Amino acid sequence: MPRSRNDFLFVHLVAIPPRRPIVKQIIGGIQARISQHRFTAEEILNHLDDSDFDISDTEEEDSSDETFNADDDLDSDEHDNSDSNDDDDDEEEQGEENTEKKQIKWYTKPFQAGNTTWRGDFDLGAPLETPAKYFFKYFKPEIFTTFAEQTNIYYLQSKGTEIATTESEMRKFFGATILMANLRFPRIRMYWQYMTRVDRIANVMPVNRYFLLRTNLHINAAREPDAGNTNKFWKVKPVLDAVRNRCVELPREEYCAVDEQMIPFTGRVPTKQVIKSKPNPVGIKNFVLCGKSGRALDFEFYQGKGTGIPQETKHLGLGASVVILLTNTIPRQMNYKICFDNYFTGIPLIRELKSKGILSVGNRLMNI
Repeated sequence: MPRSRNDFLFVHLVAIPPRRPIVKQIIGGIQARISQHRFTAEEILNHLDDSDFDISDTEEEDSSDETFNADDDLDSDEHDNSDSNDDDDDEEEQGEENTEKKQIKWYTKPFQAGNTTWRGDFDLGAPLETPAKYFFKYFKPEIFTTFAEQTNIYYLQSKGTEIATTESEMRKFFGATILMANLRFPRIRMYWQYMTRVDRIANVMPVNRYFLLRTNLHINAAREPDAGNTNKFWKVKPVLDAVRNRCVELPREEYCAVDEQMIPFTGRVPTKQVIKSKPNPVGIKNFVLCGKSGRALDFEFYQGKGTGIPQETKHLGLGASVVILLTNTIPRQMNYKICFDNYFTGIPLIRELKSKGILSVGNRLMNI
């Protein structure tokens, strides 16, 4: 038979299913105190019959707490010490595991900058005398010949008669249009009216002839693109090629930048974009490579999935692929510097440019 109240409490606790951690700890503590005494199965059953102790699956946590608090003779200090020792052991084991996982060794070494000396050459050239000379650097005489030919073809296909325009008339037409864009009269016919007449425009061609050319002007008279041509700007591609050819001819500067540009346009075009944060929110998005002097050195129009980026760089994403495309005209292994914002910045892009001897600077947002 049990010889103390601790022995009697142990008999009750051993009958509790050890489903709760607190019950396991209580049983372990009492077993350590009375390990010198062993009870038979008959003695345990006799005590259970005499006791009013009961516990169910739903009340085992509350009952175990009440039984433990009712024992005034249980040495609580020894039990607390055993629990704290167990917790300390667990914390030490966890600390050792964490230490093994986070064994990072940092070394302090002086920063060694690579060779960033620019080995190229840049000559901006002699300043141009007039704006007209600057304009004809981009639009060569051949482009006006093409305008005249394609406009004649389109008018003949549409009306069945000839419009009979020439290269010289096309030059006058574009000159009058550029002058109108600077004067900005509210109506085009005002340039020919008596009170608001502008001789530099009105003396070049009659108003009806101007509107006839303006309505039928074409650089490509084809009605459908060639088979396999996915360029969404195929109708005006000769003009874009003429401007880009001049941009590629310009000397490359040591410091360049790649960024987006919005070309204001509210007409009908499949790639028209609306970006409210831009100074010109509605228009055509254009990726441009510019030099430190502000001159455009290369560009690529945004066409969605049809944007003309190389197939071998598509895995880098649109932004990185555009940068690689625009830097193809920059000499290799000359330490040219390219700057771009977070839209283009990425480790794979920086590594790709570094392999070509082009240094890059980009900014990155936090937590990205």
